[in-house]
Amino acid sequence: MVVLVVGPNHSGTSFVAELLIKHGADPGQYDSGTGPRIDYVKYENTELKTYVVNQLKIETDIPIDPSLDHEARFRAYIASLPGNATQVLKYPRALFALPELRRIIGPDMRVVYVNRQIDPWLDSHQRRSGGSKPQLLQYLNQCVTALMLYTGAVLKVNFEELLKGQGVDVLCGFAGLNSRNP
Repeated sequence: MVVLVVGPNHSGTSFVAELLIKHGADPGQYDSGTGPRIDYVKYENTELKTYVVNQLKIETDIPIDPSLDHEARFRAYIASLPGNATQVLKYPRALFALPELRRIIGPDMRVVYVNRQIDPWLDSHQRRSGGSKPQLLQYLNQCVTALMLYTGAVLKVNFEELLKGQGVDVLCGFAGLNSRNP
């Protein structure tokens, strides 16, 4: 089973990916993403990020290379994943490519959407990335719209509740993991 962890940037997707990994999910190859403004491991799956960035033409640290067949590369990566373990693939902006990802990954793909209380999210996002409040609220609206348009299996989780240990059993059950296995 493949579980995608998505949501607005700075909503807690890295924390959720870490929770799933601690409960037995395989993170695959990921970018730790640590640096001067990041004091945590981002767990962004390298192959997922490369595919999404090239599919959506997102400006990021990954160069867009139109000469490569990124879909074929991502398909090969998915095919190489062991079928006997839950794979967690995390990249927040994968939210905007869910239908395409489901077409590639298949019907067993599950999506965990992470949300966060609005004021702490705005504060975190503005501290780390900048952006005005109207711009960030527009981005949040785009995220919610993308989620509403997706018709596959989705579990919505709240970052603040998970920090308190609430909902971990439901999250792990949705991902096919044992919640008593940290």
